[in-house]
Amino acid sequence: MSHKKIKVAGQEPDANGNISLSSVNVEDLDNVTLTNLGADQVLKYDGSSWVNGSPAGGSSDVLAIGRGESDQYSNTGLAESYSHIKSDYTYFYDTNPVNTISNATITKVSGTDWIESITLPAGKYYVMGQWVCKFSSSGSTAGFIYSTTANIERTSRVILGDDTGWGQQCGSTVISSYFELTQTEVLKYKLYKYLNLYHDNIDTVANQGTYVSENSRLLFVKIG
Repeated sequence: MSHKKIKVAGQEPDANGNISLSSVNVEDLDNVTLTNLGADQVLKYDGSSWVNGSPAGGSSDVLAIGRGESDQYSNTGLAESYSHIKSDYTYFYDTNPVNTISNATITKVSGTDWIESITLPAGKYYVMGQWVCKFSSSGSTAGFIYSTTANIERTSRVILGDDTGWGQQCGSTVISSYFELTQTEVLKYKLYKYLNLYHDNIDTVANQGTYVSENSRLLFVKIG
């Protein structure tokens, strides 16, 4: 019959000349080769044919904490000392942090969504963010990302507050740093100790209210 002279992937047309492609797959095309198919792969041209594989560039592994959620800073369990915060380290708040970095983990204060540390595997990282707080009067504080594994500062120091004269060496108010880890390390945000002080006029834990949780954020991007 004349209507059966043309075939597409072995499919013959019906009496009306229509060819059903419901059983035809993309690999039936002559210039497409698919092997070991996996989730999230794409079809890309390798110079001679179309093959499946991972997307080329345009994607990164990230760990992001802090989305403006509200929670009392007193829920961190931090104590007071001379009406100020008694702690080397400070916390970030997130009920559902983003973490697409393989083997990276997030540690929270028991029974809360306050994040006290993150653990990153070996690799190259870019980090950006800031921990913020309230002051009882004109004052300032400084901090950085610190490795409790290697006992070393992993980022530049940043300054916060309206009285930054003593901390000019800190420079920026926002962390924007690159670092490389050769091993798995536990990282925390540490207040900079200057002349035996952690701060200048940081308000009490109780008076911080939800300010810290709503305004503090960190983003880690694994770039290698």
